[in-house]
Amino acid sequence: MQIGQGTRLISCTAVAATFLLFVGCSLIVESDPECLRHRDLHMYELVTIPAGTFTMGSPSSEPGWNSDETQHSVTLTHPFEMQATEVTQAQFAAVMGYQPSESWSCGGNGPVEHVSWHEAAAYCNAVSAAEGLDACYTCSGSGSGVTCAQSTSFTTPYDCPGYRLPTEAEWEYAARADTVAG
Repeated sequence: MQIGQGTRLISCTAVAATFLLFVGCSLIVESDPECLRHRDLHMYELVTIPAGTFTMGSPSSEPGWNSDETQHSVTLTHPFEMQATEVTQAQFAAVMGYQPSESWSCGGNGPVEHVSWHEAAAYCNAVSAAEGLDACYTCSGSGSGVTCAQSTSFTTPYDCPGYRLPTEAEWEYAARADTVAG
């Protein structure tokens, strides 16, 4: 499987199989210097994730393995940058104007949680708007009631110049950090 050129991304780790709840988000941006000139949200520390090939999925011998985790080779064809940490509760609240997290044990520096995929997509759009970039999602409503869908203005998600959620392959590649499941 080949994954094309990445754009600005917001990445979230799902805690439910439905991908409706998220532990934390990480901001990702394409490593193209033309795109990086737009990066002026000073609250994000980004790290470069190089293009490459990795084994996605996990071995069937791994405890808790599911049939949708079959190992296969995936190639990401373009580098991208990802926020070094999850999006914090303070970052989310500053951009979105509300706080969905239930756990305040880490204060504003803890990862934002209890965020639906739709809220994460709306966050991507808000960060894009703050930088004067096109939105990658079409959203209606607000707060926890927002609903979003991939924008039809772009042929693929990779064509959107704004921030977006990563594909499953992009997230797993970044999370593995050059390691292999096994």
